[in-house]
Amino acid sequence: MHSLPKLDIMIQYSCSLSCFGCVTMSDQPREGGVSIEEGESWLQAWSEVLTVDTIGITGGEPLLNPDLLEWIRKVRQYFPSSHIKVTTNGMHLKTVPVIPLLLELGNASLNVSSHVQGPAAIELRQDLLARTSELDPQWQIVPSDSDEIPLKMQRNDVTVMISMWRRFTKPYHGVLKLIRPWKSKQPALSHAACGAPADPLLYKNRIYKCGPIANLRDTLAIHDLLTNAEWQPYLKYKGFGADDDLQPLVDDFGKPNAKICTMCSFDPRATIEHYEPAMVVLKHVQ
Repeated sequence: MHSLPKLDIMIQYSCSLSCFGCVTMSDQPREGGVSIEEGESWLQAWSEVLTVDTIGITGGEPLLNPDLLEWIRKVRQYFPSSHIKVTTNGMHLKTVPVIPLLLELGNASLNVSSHVQGPAAIELRQDLLARTSELDPQWQIVPSDSDEIPLKMQRNDVTVMISMWRRFTKPYHGVLKLIRPWKSKQPALSHAACGAPADPLLYKNRIYKCGPIANLRDTLAIHDLLTNAEWQPYLKYKGFGADDDLQPLVDDFGKPNAKICTMCSFDPRATIEHYEPAMVVLKHVQ
């Protein structure tokens, strides 16, 4: 049995009104999600070979997946001691009762990733405060250790917070059919500048070192770039199946990988200001 500190599970591909998604390349047009009928077999297989301290449920926007609540229950069933973390833009919290479920299961957290500033950000904060108070008046606001987390609340062993990550790192340069790898010659520096340096992703029942490499093949297929010579070195990375030797995955956790991390860059041109005008077009929907 191997152990990982953290693992994210992508259950929703659509990025509808969600986020720019530079980290996972999810700004490319993709739709659909993973049903729990398919996903339960993943969870069962991986629970037999892997223990994980924290399992994140992500997308795209995971609250768009109609099976989200069952996904959360199944994660708890197969990984009973893991902390469950759900990351969302918060737009569908009124219609998807994810907070009550996390309170029921315990050892969990909800991260509302804010993609708005100014009055809309204040409205999001007030709305989240009101919603948690209605559910349970015993929620407590706790100090945050980061300026990028303007609100953090706790009830027993469940945390709800708002995060405002201001910068993202693009794993490629160019747009559409012109996207190309950065081909960094200093992978350690590229890894140090990464927005998610220790976030392996379970995607289509394989675990990848990071979101960009997990999404690479689908992204290139959209733009008919699977045969482009510049991308071939990175397409060789296939991720890990539950029947594979997982020790290389464990040993690689949180460390630069000379073959993969060269795709990205530490160059300032690779970073994007999240709230740059016109970069994110989002209307806060009740």
